[in-house]
Amino acid sequence: LFKEAILAHLATAEGAMTETDIGLALDITHNKAGALARQLVAEGRLTVEEVKIPKVGKRKAYRVV
Repeated sequence: LFKEAILAHLATAEGAMTETDIGLALDITHNKAGALARQLVAEGRLTVEEVKIPKVGKRKAYRVV
């Protein structure tokens, strides 16, 4: 259920999204969003990249393949 929601949301989003952004958009915790995103990466449905966020540091960002 949440995996499909993540895929649908990322398909309409411009650019990659971090775990926190996904969690806020779907009203779930960033931990759950990250765990589901990693599962989708393992399934080959998402790609992951490392982005630099000013004053925060490096974070993983996800986008639809």
